[in-house]
Formats: sequence, structure tokens, C-alpha cells
Amino acid sequence: MNRLFKIFSNKSNGESSGFTLVEVLLALGILCFSVLALSRMQATSIKTGHTAWKFTKAANLAAGQMEYLTSLSYDSPALVSGSQKHPPYELTWEVSKTGTMQNIKYIRVTASWKAKKHTHNYILSSHVGKSAGK
Repeated sequence: MNRLFKIFSNKSNGESSGFTLVEVLLALGILCFSVLALSRMQATSIKTGHTAWKFTKAANLAAGQMEYLTSLSYDSPALVSGSQKHPPYELTWEVSKTGTMQNIKYIRVTASWKAKKHTHNYILSSHVGKSAGK
């Protein structure tokens, strides 16, 4: 313990101990550089989190619509193509009989939104088949 106090106290030959101005400025420079790097990393983390939130919202909208469409029967009049707006998202779905298999309707649900210069799309696809007994 006594040794610790000697490090910060005056030297025995009369010279004062401590840090020079250059050492202090160098330490402050390193500290500032570190804080700037951490703040940039934090900003990137916030931006990435917001993008992930938008993708999750689009996935939930598309999944909800797909759930509704696949719950309908093959002959339901509601099982047709359409679209809805959920600002800033646009939800579109296409129902078609195209394909090699008979008695199957293919469903494609797209949730799209614009972010700055880019348009993002989240796409789900599935099908509804006609029951064999009908």
C-alpha cells in the first residue's frame, strides 16, 4: 500500500512525478478515437435493427394474408388475386391455376415497401388443392 502512494507522490530527488502533457494528449486522442468508433458502431446497430423490424413487419403481413388465403376452399369466390395498402407496405397476392397439375391453385403473396432508393419485397408462395371427393 505504501508503495502505491510512492508512485503518485513526489520523487525523493525533488522532481515531481506524474504525466507529461504529451502523454495526456495522447491518452485523450486514443480515448476520443475509441468513443467515435463505438458511436459509429451504435449508429450502424440502430439502422440494422430498424431494417430488421421492417422485414419482420412485412413477413407478418404476408404470412397473415397467406394464412387467410390458404384457409379458403378451392372453390371459394374470395380466393382471387388482389391487393391492400398498409402504409408504407403494399400487400399483393396472385391466385392462378397455371401449372401442370389440375385442381390446384397457386398463391403468391408479396409484401413490398420502399426504403430510400430501393424497393424491398418479401414473397411467400403456396397452393390450395381441390378435394378429391368434389
